[in-house]
Amino acid sequence: MKKATFLLSLMLLMIGLVGQPVVRAETSWQAKVDNWVLTELATEGEAEVLVFMVEQADLSGADALLAKEAKGAYVTAELQQVANASQAKLLEFLDKAGGEYRSFWIANMVWVRGDEALLSAVAQRADVAHLYANPTVRNDLGVGDGVGAE
Repeated sequence: MKKATFLLSLMLLMIGLVGQPVVRAETSWQAKVDNWVLTELATEGEAEVLVFMVEQADLSGADALLAKEAKGAYVTAELQQVANASQAKLLEFLDKAGGEYRSFWIANMVWVRGDEALLSAVAQRADVAHLYANPTVRNDLGVGDGVGAE
């Protein structure tokens, strides 16, 4: 009886699903891009982004080092090595595309300014994790109005 009840329940569930719309996960390049960037592209025609790479340095080896200087040297070398290796093809692509960019190793990211075509191509790359907004922030503080000013 349990088997018949299970089969009947499964059949009813399947019948209920027939004709239902299939929901697919977002697969477009825009899924890897902050909304702020998409809005800026729509209004300004170009945007500045911080392109975070998929590969990030494994710094766990620093735990085994005792001296602070040795840890610092290890971490610096690892961060630079991973950034150099993982960004090489992206930077080559940006050079060929005529994109404006600046490479950073401390967080394995690349600052890029470009239009929708360029940023779409960057976002579609498998080695790119996400494109974050890099908005310009202005303030109205005058000289001497900052923290600690006398």
